[in-house]
Amino acid sequence: MPQKHAKNNCASKCFNHWERNEAASDGHYGTRKVRLGGDSQQTFGHCSLCIHPAVEPMATPSGHVYCKECIVEFLLTKTQELKRQREAFEAQQKDQATDEVSADASRRVEATNDFVSNQQQLVVTKPQATKPSDSGKSEGKGKKRGREEQTGVGADASAPSGKEGKRDHVVEKELSQIAVLKSKKERQDQLRMTSWWLPQFQPEGVKEAIVQPPKRPGSPMSGEPLRPKDLIPVIFTLDSEKKKTAHISGGDGNRGSIICPVTRKGIISQKAVLIKRTGHVMLEDAAKQFALPTMTCPVTGEKFKTKDLIPLVNGGTSFTASGQVEVTKYAPSLR
Repeated sequence: MPQKHAKNNCASKCFNHWERNEAASDGHYGTRKVRLGGDSQQTFGHCSLCIHPAVEPMATPSGHVYCKECIVEFLLTKTQELKRQREAFEAQQKDQATDEVSADASRRVEATNDFVSNQQQLVVTKPQATKPSDSGKSEGKGKKRGREEQTGVGADASAPSGKEGKRDHVVEKELSQIAVLKSKKERQDQLRMTSWWLPQFQPEGVKEAIVQPPKRPGSPMSGEPLRPKDLIPVIFTLDSEKKKTAHISGGDGNRGSIICPVTRKGIISQKAVLIKRTGHVMLEDAAKQFALPTMTCPVTGEKFKTKDLIPLVNGGTSFTASGQVEVTKYAPSLR
């Protein structure tokens, strides 16, 4: 009698429900989704670098809040790093220019040597000019030369003259040198093919190209160029019995929560704006209702322009309406 399917489940091409849950419990199988709580969200008014209540808060044009010490130290460190990168980039540019000049000079020398070697292979011989002589003398000399050749007396006919012999010797020497150079090159090529592990045949290391660094450091959160003069001092209104309006100092936990100076409502995850000219922070609805119609700050009464309103990044909560409250971690799985 054949076994039941439950006893013979090894032939299945995918996991069943129990096996999938067992594999996912280890954390190495399948995509997992986790919902973030309120403790995992950044609180409004906290520094985006140290994640603590901002001390002497400063805002950037992107709407992020930082401690003054944190953001100044960040800009100083990044400026020094960019300076070192810029020096390395300039040194790389100089090295590339020097390499191009040397490569161009070597190419010219090689072309000149090739031209000289090709020209030396061309041997031009001038025809010998015969001096006019009497027919009788020439005939007599011819008969005498003929008798000397027959008897073996006199100079060898195949022996060249003095100048011709020297020229032929020089040409043969140059041709032999060219042949030696060619044979050396052939031997080097053959040695490269058979003994490629030798040090002289190893490829040279390629230097990593340095990208031209930006002129200014970028913002820690937005990445846009940021200058120290772009930082905006922020004044948070605190719900405290002693001080209604004060800078956050110390982050000791004894300060009150941040509230809107106009409506006296707490600012947690609502949209808030910063008036750049005065530094006060208020709810966006309050700014539309009380500040924009008259273009004056409700707290100080100073005039401002529309470009002076900077929306701040709102704080997060565990509610879906406040923003991203779920994270996903991808992992391989079988289907």
